[in-house]
Amino acid sequence: EHIDHPDDRLRRKLLRAIARLHTNLGRPDVVPWSRMRTRIVDELKYTFQTLQDREIIRTAFPGWLMEDTFAHDLFRSKDRLWSLLALSHDPGVIGPCRRSLEMGNPSQRSNALEVLDNTLEEPLKTPFLALLESRSPRETVAAGRRQFQLATVVPQTWLLQNLKGGAGWHRAVALDCIGLHRVRALTEHVKEAMKDPVMLVRETALWAAVRLMGTGATDLLREAGGDSEPMANRLTRWLRDLVLDPDSADKSTGGRALLTTLEEVVFMRHIPIFQGVAAEHLAALAELTEEVFAGPGQEIVQQGDPGDSMFLIVSGQVEVLVDGKRVGLLGPRECFGEMALIDGETRSATVKALESTDLLTLGHDEFHEFLEERSEVASNVLRILCQRIRLLNQQLVSPGAAAPAGGQAR
Repeated sequence: EHIDHPDDRLRRKLLRAIARLHTNLGRPDVVPWSRMRTRIVDELKYTFQTLQDREIIRTAFPGWLMEDTFAHDLFRSKDRLWSLLALSHDPGVIGPCRRSLEMGNPSQRSNALEVLDNTLEEPLKTPFLALLESRSPRETVAAGRRQFQLATVVPQTWLLQNLKGGAGWHRAVALDCIGLHRVRALTEHVKEAMKDPVMLVRETALWAAVRLMGTGATDLLREAGGDSEPMANRLTRWLRDLVLDPDSADKSTGGRALLTTLEEVVFMRHIPIFQGVAAEHLAALAELTEEVFAGPGQEIVQQGDPGDSMFLIVSGQVEVLVDGKRVGLLGPRECFGEMALIDGETRSATVKALESTDLLTLGHDEFHEFLEERSEVASNVLRILCQRIRLLNQQLVSPGAAAPAGGQAR
């Protein structure tokens, strides 16, 4: 009864669980084939519609955040398709085909496509294979249009639909796009979004309002000053000061610009440990970080102290000291302290700011909660550890070899 759940994120998780349970129970005949076929066809049409929407929107409103959101939506849709096929066909065939297509070499991919061609039936086979074959985005969309009647969206209308009917993340991304490209025709809808129940949406609406209206957003910013979320209040005050009196805004933050949550996401995607994590998930993590400022000569962490947080450098430069001796320098988009969060050991080095440095800090509990939910972060941690071990081994063989770049300090 849940395979048609309206929430596509929840539907994906339900389908994966149902497919596993169905296999473990010996694949009982509990879902009529006609219903499964309809569900798969609907999901295929949704996937092709999303692909076509992406081609139209990326031309009208280019931007990394929108691009990443489309990519993750398509990933989830394809994952739902694989789960539906595992429910309706032999999972012993579908599972290996998926693994070969996602991780195999060209020969294995070709064999998997041939197996699917012999396994699937119409009206599923042709559109599903079109999704899997190596084609340009336009060619894939054209293949979808031959199978389904796809709606041609108007970019501004599409933004409004997502702003009004999308999930919280999609509303925030739509607002970011409206502000980034200054789509002034949607200004009134941006004002309405400043009362959204989701803090990320309210915060992005504030930023978009300032982009669209400039000093005309002053009254809106005053009204938004009573937000129950401290961070939203702080950002509101800073934006208001920035519009009315830039000098005052600089003084309130020591001359530093505050980062919105989405700006933190754009920054965090460059950090090696978070590479490959969807922007939507990074936004949830960004809401748990705190901004920290270190002046020139200030110690940020000290060797021997408990390792209860990691740090991401937004701007500035720090030096890494072991027993008082400099062993490395770190700058923007580099991090330190993440290893202490993993192994629970004390800090292996002292880190000191060489100049005015802005950082984001993430605590032990928040990091581990995120690590448990996002397997790609755990994979990145293992990859970084392997890189450092190789570099250290090279140093043992060749003492003059370069020290590991980034993250030398626990």
